[in-house]
Amino acid sequence: RPAFADLRLRRAAAMAIDADAIVQYIREGRASVLKGPLPEGMVGASPDHYPIEFDLERARTLAQEVLGGEDIRVSMIYPGVSPETDTVAQYLQAQFNEIGIRVRLERLSVPAYIDRIDRGSYDLVLMGFVARDDDPLAILGSWFAAEKKGLENPARYENELVEDLLKTAQNGVL
Repeated sequence: RPAFADLRLRRAAAMAIDADAIVQYIREGRASVLKGPLPEGMVGASPDHYPIEFDLERARTLAQEVLGGEDIRVSMIYPGVSPETDTVAQYLQAQFNEIGIRVRLERLSVPAYIDRIDRGSYDLVLMGFVARDDDPLAILGSWFAAEKKGLENPARYENELVEDLLKTAQNGVL
């Protein structure tokens, strides 16, 4: 989406989120922080290689480099499934506000939320993640497959080299 076309703004947004605080204070320890596409402990997971840590001051500086002192207005969709989800969305809205990203929250029914993700009609999306099995290829093959843009690949990621590597891995030849 145009609002986040600059990698520096995406990085600033990621640095503005204190994921540990979300887990501790909102989720009351009933979640874990995902650092990278694979959960810690899964084959291939490399949480030490995740380069982004919570740093609100650095996030503010980086965002203002991109925004030139102006604010940007975006919307974030999220499923209206619980008061806890509302709280996470409101926390993110407050954090992004701190760095000049003004977020309008859109609390949606689950069917409307899925429809918007499938159509790519959002600037930001709040989404949880549960690994259904211990196969890293099942996760990577969804998140990074262009033909699965939508709910399985909400970032709408597309990279031919990555897809070729995943197909090779799925065929057991590396």
